[in-house]
Amino acid sequence: MATAPFDSGPQNKQETENLVTLLIKHLPDAIPQDTLSRIFSHYGASSVRPCSAGRLRNCVFVDFGNEPLASQAQMQLNGLRFLGKVLSVERASKPNEENKHKHFEAQSISSMKEAAVTRNQ
Repeated sequence: MATAPFDSGPQNKQETENLVTLLIKHLPDAIPQDTLSRIFSHYGASSVRPCSAGRLRNCVFVDFGNEPLASQAQMQLNGLRFLGKVLSVERASKPNEENKHKHFEAQSISSMKEAAVTRNQ
């Protein structure tokens, strides 16, 4: 029985525009890509791109075909305990000027919140 490859990616421009990517952080060490693909396919993922070096070590980018699938997966996976690690799931920003500005604002707000939490402890 032949099966289509899981990580085929978007086939046309419309699929690319509708694609929503989540960044999943704090994965356990050394999980093979095929295992990650099988796990996240249960949540509706269309492709999985693991990261193995630098700040994104133990992270994976997961693509979804539409917003509802991505939102549901984000709600289900964020905070999930997986092999002793608690997953953190966030939207991956697309590399354009508008998102660069939003990302900078989000980082500033996040930094202020972290400072407030640290100060209150």
